[in-house]
Amino acid sequence: MGSLISGALLHRLGWETLNLAMLPPILLVALATLWFRLSAYPQPAGHAPDQREG
Repeated sequence: MGSLISGALLHRLGWETLNLAMLPPILLVALATLWFRLSAYPQPAGHAPDQREG
């Protein structure tokens, strides 16, 4: 669908507007990727996330 309407959007809005409109989705994907990457690290041995010491 995006391929079909990209030419019309480029013609109506211009290249700079399309680039600016793509910044929020790109930032959202970058933040989600970073969050998934950081949450993938294993916990140190003996420290399960749901156990409390004491």
